[in-house]
Amino acid sequence: MSPGQYHSIDLSTTMAVTPTQLSSSYLEQDVGGSQLFLKEKRIFDCASKLPAEEAFFMVTDAINVTRALQEYVSAKGEGVQHNTSVFAWYKPLSKWKTKQGIEQSKELLPQQLIDFDSDNIPLSSQETFYDIFVNLYLMAMGNCVVSYRPGIGGDNPITLSRLASLIGYDSNCYYQLNDGNLDQSSKSIGSYCDGIVSDNFQPKVLQNREKLKIELHFCSPMITDGADDLGNMYKKSMPKNQHQQLVDVSNSFGKENVFPPWMEEYISWHRSSKRRLKRSNWKDFNYLILGCFDNTSRCGGISDRLKPLPMILWEAYQCQRLLLIWWERPKQLEEWLIPPNYDDGGIDWTVPVFLRKEILRSQRKIRSGRDGSIVTKLGRAKEFCKGATGKNAIVYHIQTADAGEKMYHDEQMLHANQSFIKNSHSDSPITGSSYEDVYHRLFRIFFTPAPRLAGLLNSKLEQYNLVPGEYTAVHLRAMYGNRQDRDLQETLELAILGVNCASNLFPGAPVYFASDTSFAVASAQAYGNLHSLPIVSLGFEHDFGISNSTASAHQASNPIHLDKDPDWKNRSASAYDSTFLDLYMLALSRCVAFSNGGYGTFGSLLSYESKCKMRFFKGRKKIKKCIWMNEKMKRQRLELPNVTDVLLGDIVK
Repeated sequence: MSPGQYHSIDLSTTMAVTPTQLSSSYLEQDVGGSQLFLKEKRIFDCASKLPAEEAFFMVTDAINVTRALQEYVSAKGEGVQHNTSVFAWYKPLSKWKTKQGIEQSKELLPQQLIDFDSDNIPLSSQETFYDIFVNLYLMAMGNCVVSYRPGIGGDNPITLSRLASLIGYDSNCYYQLNDGNLDQSSKSIGSYCDGIVSDNFQPKVLQNREKLKIELHFCSPMITDGADDLGNMYKKSMPKNQHQQLVDVSNSFGKENVFPPWMEEYISWHRSSKRRLKRSNWKDFNYLILGCFDNTSRCGGISDRLKPLPMILWEAYQCQRLLLIWWERPKQLEEWLIPPNYDDGGIDWTVPVFLRKEILRSQRKIRSGRDGSIVTKLGRAKEFCKGATGKNAIVYHIQTADAGEKMYHDEQMLHANQSFIKNSHSDSPITGSSYEDVYHRLFRIFFTPAPRLAGLLNSKLEQYNLVPGEYTAVHLRAMYGNRQDRDLQETLELAILGVNCASNLFPGAPVYFASDTSFAVASAQAYGNLHSLPIVSLGFEHDFGISNSTASAHQASNPIHLDKDPDWKNRSASAYDSTFLDLYMLALSRCVAFSNGGYGTFGSLLSYESKCKMRFFKGRKKIKKCIWMNEKMKRQRLELPNVTDVLLGDIVK
């Protein structure tokens, strides 16, 4: 479909036919002497009288209605006035099957067309309403809109389809049908559409306009003041509590009961099964391993490896496999993170030495994946479930832009609908919580800092006088992707933009700054020293300027990426501590401002209030225009430090 080159039909208020009434063909069914989909076909026949376009887009939460009208058009039904195609917004369950040309109606996820004011909302998160907004934009990007409203005549309120036409290409090209038009089955198509769509109607659409691209509607956000996001901020009046322990599984800020039933079930099964695991019974279990081995060419950074945890947990649940983590590169994960105590609700994901030996003995090629045990794409759980491949252990090397979040949400909606059908006594489908809702607690029952890392964290918190949950943080990925360098002035400006945005989220609170570039860290600290701002970072004292050093010295102190270090075999685990320290400092903050890459968004997910966040840089563009905000919520335009002064460490308080 091309913007402005198709018509839309809103069928969201028609009665969907239940799946039990369907067989191989959607059109040939007959129940009680009345052909199914008669109303939907009549609505389509009216819409077909509009001037020919490339396609029709339909809004309906019933997959069978979409299929029936597609069959009707293919068969060139009575009212079809021209050759066209019919589309609807549905999300395929399996991208792999789609690529293979395998198309099944049951492989489509149903839409969630839920009214904002509904008393029966199954999942209170923004993802619940994505389908509404997607359909709104798709209708708005078309030409004319035809809708149906039950009843006969009456007022014409502003509906979703009318709103789409108002913000679309031609607000006059809108038609609303009702039962008074459609129930006159004896009339011809032309008769019951009279007065609604004229045969001579000529819409004023695109006749003198260039064909617009979809980017007109879906583009990067406009540059706005970061204070526009102040709805997420937390005022300085928050009480100053004593330092909370880092190892606190229950500390979820009211999110203790966010796990969906299946996740609670899997966690309980995993905990009991892992306790029973011995050398003598290891073959009684199947394993899903998050692995990074010595010979693995690419494992990704810490975000790539651990951020997909909810989706991978879902796949482990489907397969009834014990989820374990086995790192060899750059070191074992246990160097930095360990499972919390069992009595504290922790999950033991470690791979015992005896199990490693047994797995390597039975699957000698598991490290290379030449035995078919390596999985590189999410959504392949069904292919490996319950040992169907003959492998006790399968290894996940997963890297995906959204860490599996969209697939997780879609599969939770499908799972909820299937459970609803199976247990019809329920009032509505019960879905799992979103990534954002579950992640804070889920991470904390899987991981706690290893003793060395915990000691460093406590030391930094005490040194900077930071209280978990009572400061804000910012992460700047200055060298995102394969970038080798960035102009120093640009780096300085981005660092200070991030600091300012963090101050907008939590005015008056200390700001923790993290970056992959030491010059960016030095710039943020220099900005703080120049204006006496509470900005702290790893490696820099809170109340002193940067010590005299050269640019090369700054470059040498850049954090080492877990997956981009050619000398990883010769380094100690402590060389990578800064990666985990910065992540935990983000996780212990209340609000996070971030730029490109997954590290900052990962830290935001782990933070004390994951909805208190702001992205200030995307791709190659600044998308916020933040000004420093003080504890009195007053904006202050502050001077930037000079690049040379930052390099020489000449900025003092």
